[in-house]
Amino acid sequence: MVNFIDALRQFDFKKNKIYLIIAIAVLIILSFSFRKQTTTVLLILVSILLSIFVAMFKLKRFGLELATFSTVIFSLTAGPFAGAIIGGVLSFLHMMITQSIGIYIMWVIPAYVIAGFLVASLQG
Repeated sequence: MVNFIDALRQFDFKKNKIYLIIAIAVLIILSFSFRKQTTTVLLILVSILLSIFVAMFKLKRFGLELATFSTVIFSLTAGPFAGAIIGGVLSFLHMMITQSIGIYIMWVIPAYVIAGFLVASLQG
């Protein structure tokens, strides 16, 4: 088992600082734009923190992520366009933070955008 202090020492905060700043900026903008969706914004924050946790402890093999769940919930509460934006942003941030970039990024991010849009569009 990885010691938390050792994992923090090994985690490259300088390398991931820009992604954390982007995530915080997106959350601030969303919290002012969608005041009714405070719970959803907190869910997005938890999703980003989980991505950081996965990166710190190298848990990519377990598939821990809340980007899909957060995209669906946000899409249902804020509408299809906001859901599409959140789907794209969260999937991108999750991949960047966990450093799981590959050729599949070309269809994964658009799939999250489409999912975010369709969930609210197909809701009865």
